[in-house]
Amino acid sequence: MSNIARVKIAQFKYDPAKIEIEVGQSVVWENADGMDHTATRTAAPAFDTGAIHPGTQSGEVKFDTATDDEGIEYACKPHPFMKGRIVVKAAPPVDPINC
Repeated sequence: MSNIARVKIAQFKYDPAKIEIEVGQSVVWENADGMDHTATRTAAPAFDTGAIHPGTQSGEVKFDTATDDEGIEYACKPHPFMKGRIVVKAAPPVDPINC
């Protein structure tokens, strides 16, 4: 699995709206809309990409702790009706015999 998951922002939506990643992976948001957006969460684990300008992408946001199956919700600061969800799964155990 790649260490970076990508979420596209277009037509005032996050695509995919819900992603599943593993502990240690990062997420990058790519803005394909014509105005600034953010990916922001104020509750723990808090993060804020800052303004993602049209045609650019955010910096990487790394997730080091697993979530429950519901994951965590985030939103766009200027457009709070835009919501996304990230589910962070524990990495599968490494099989020392077959690695």
